[in-house]
Amino acid sequence: MTMEQVAAHQAKHAPKRAGKGQQAVASDEAGQEAGLHREILQWCASNHCPVIHSPMHRKSSQTPGSPDFTIVLKNGHVLFAECKTKAGKLSEEQIVWHHLAYRNGKTVYIVRSMAEFLGIVRDLTE
Repeated sequence: MTMEQVAAHQAKHAPKRAGKGQQAVASDEAGQEAGLHREILQWCASNHCPVIHSPMHRKSSQTPGSPDFTIVLKNGHVLFAECKTKAGKLSEEQIVWHHLAYRNGKTVYIVRSMAEFLGIVRDLTE
């Protein structure tokens, strides 16, 4: 993706809407993703790790595409995590944000389970 493509994408602000046939599936997936959010927040609290979290129950005031979690780990690493269900896909805004972070030396991890999250934390803190 070129910087011109990124700039063109960022210039677009029209939200995408799911079709009516996708609403029931989206609701089930949202419940699964919300559970993962809760588990990660509990982990952060019990491990005394400061966290910036974009809750799912309301529209985010964060930059479009920014990850669900920014977590400061005990060794000073910062973990950017985007929660998705097993079938969940990144939005265009998320793809752009992740690409820009990567170009600046940071990785945004896609997390689909608590076990996966804990594995990432383990890798970053060893």
